Amino acid sequence: LIVATLTALLTDTKCRPKSTRWILAGNVLLFPLVLAAAVVASVLSTPLLPLFGVPLFLIGFPRPRRVWPTINTSPSTHGDGIYYHQLVPEVKRILPNLWARGSLGNLEVGSFYLLRLESRVMILQVLERGSGFVNITLKGLELQETSCHHQEATNVDDMFDQVFAPKHATLKRPFVERVMGVVHPRTHAPVDAYTTQVASLAGIIDHPDNLRMMPETFFRTLVWTFVQHNHTSSPPPIASIELPEWAPAFPSHWYGHLVGDDDPIAGSVALMAGPEDPVVALCMACFAAIYGWGLGGHASAVAAGPGHVLNVYRGNVPPSLHSSWLTDQPNLVRDVIRAYRYAFKLVYDKAVLGVPESLDDCEQLESTLREYDEKWHIGIPDGDFQASMATQRECIMTLYHENNKYKSQFLALRRGQLQIAKLEEEIVRGNWASLVWELLYVTNDDDERYSIQASPLLLRNMLVQCAEPPLGYPVYSTGPMVVFLQRENLYRPRTCFP
Repeated sequence: LIVATLTALLTDTKCRPKSTRWILAGNVLLFPLVLAAAVVASVLSTPLLPLFGVPLFLIGFPRPRRVWPTINTSPSTHGDGIYYHQLVPEVKRILPNLWARGSLGNLEVGSFYLLRLESRVMILQVLERGSGFVNITLKGLELQETSCHHQEATNVDDMFDQVFAPKHATLKRPFVERVMGVVHPRTHAPVDAYTTQVASLAGIIDHPDNLRMMPETFFRTLVWTFVQHNHTSSPPPIASIELPEWAPAFPSHWYGHLVGDDDPIAGSVALMAGPEDPVVALCMACFAAIYGWGLGGHASAVAAGPGHVLNVYRGNVPPSLHSSWLTDQPNLVRDVIRAYRYAFKLVYDKAVLGVPESLDDCEQLESTLREYDEKWHIGIPDGDFQASMATQRECIMTLYHENNKYKSQFLALRRGQLQIAKLEEEIVRGNWASLVWELLYVTNDDDERYSIQASPLLLRNMLVQCAEPPLGYPVYSTGPMVVFLQRENLYRPRTCFP
């Protein structure tokens, strides 16, 4: 910790105060005292505290290292926490094999490891070690990287690249940083995790051609949904269902294709089906609820604009004189909204990828919708979005409005490489001791205190974030979690922890 802090002071100008000369001179003149503090801290197994983040060292409070206190648990399944929640079982799966190969060392009590996958950063802390098992906690850091977080994360990526992919390393770190820093890359392992991509919908959701295509596509996905689920709901109790003049006609050919795949006679009957057919009547009523009565006085889908698309996509049935008929049937609403989301995905794919080439190609349209049913979850960031990730749904799409911009987020379950590094535990404990000193004893109330003192060498910002709340602020924490390292002759201890 002493050498690393001095190295950061000399190599990083942002972490260098104006009094650097006096600090270095003081360390040289008082070297016997600095050495004595290091010896006493080692004997008492206490953290060495860098005062205010500079190389002025005190002996921290003697916290025992081999008896872990109560660890906070915040297994959030909202926001960024859900991405870590999905990754935790994968980490538990690979740990026994990595330990058996010796890639992680001995997993000693009090040791720390950094786990990196794309924008995700997790800190693994070993709380307890027994015969064939280890008790750990995993903490996830925020995905939306601030400038200081990004600076440290970039340094971590460079360190991994220099070890595992030297040809692709964008920046060669000096030898002193690789040796004296907090990060020491150890290994990498394949895990199944979601890759994320956020795309702007400007020019897509608000384009007149796409808005004009939505009603026709929605009619087809309605037919698909009702035929697949054999709905028995009855249409609204009104004399007749009149659609706007601009509305597309009922897709009889598509309906005949779906019900007549194995029965040509049934297909022929479906082609001639009229409003008295229950599926036709139900489809027309639900279509009218969204693009007839539900347009709220707008002359067309184009006039209703992207706001109408987002509102229905979110699961809201537009209010109208006859909307209560639909909203009183939750199962029917669920299927109507699913059909609308499928329609939006089809329009999006057509605008971006050029597929399907035509809605009249029934074989291709059916193949695409079956793929949506089997592999996709198309929804909103809340709700059953988390359940889809928990069940390892292969592809996920969400639509949302943020900062006056329409955006979509795509998640794909892919095999990626989880990079793992050993952290110098004394640097971690020293940073946490300094955090306790400043926030609890000196009562420093500057929220940006450690943001302006980010250090790529010491990862000060990351380590402060993963400290125990309320001092730290990880977005996800598993709390104590037991992982059995051996598959044979397991000794399962009697414990009072989970």
